[in-house]
Amino acid sequence: MKSFDFNFDRNLQLDSISVLFNNQLFYGRDFNKDLLVEKERLEKERLEKERLEIASKTITIRNLMFQDAELPNEMNWNDACKYCENLRLLGFSDWRLPTIEELKIAYQHKSKFRNMQDRLVLEYK
Repeated sequence: MKSFDFNFDRNLQLDSISVLFNNQLFYGRDFNKDLLVEKERLEKERLEKERLEIASKTITIRNLMFQDAELPNEMNWNDACKYCENLRLLGFSDWRLPTIEELKIAYQHKSKFRNMQDRLVLEYK
C-alpha cells in the first residue's frame, strides 16, 4: 500500500478513507472488505498460475502419469524412492518409481518429454 487518504465532513468527522493498493484505488467506508476481495483474487490467480506451472511438469501416457521436471541432481535408487515418497504434485502424494515395463512405455514416447535423458542406467546386483 502506498498511501491512505482520510476524508472528513464539515464537522471534522471521518467520512471515508481511500487507499491505493496494487495500482487500484479503493474508496469508501468499508474499503477493508474491498482490499480483502482483491487480496483473495490475487491469491487465486497465483494459485492457478502455480497449478498450471506444476501441471506443465507432468506427462500422461495411457493411464500413467510421469513427472517431467528437471531434478536437482542424479539420484541412486534409494534417493529416488525417497524423492517419490516426499513428492506432492497435482494433489497426488502416492508417487512411485516406474516399473521396467512403464519405463519402456515412457521411452517409446520420449519425444513428449522435455526432460527425459536418452540413456537409462540399470544396475543389477
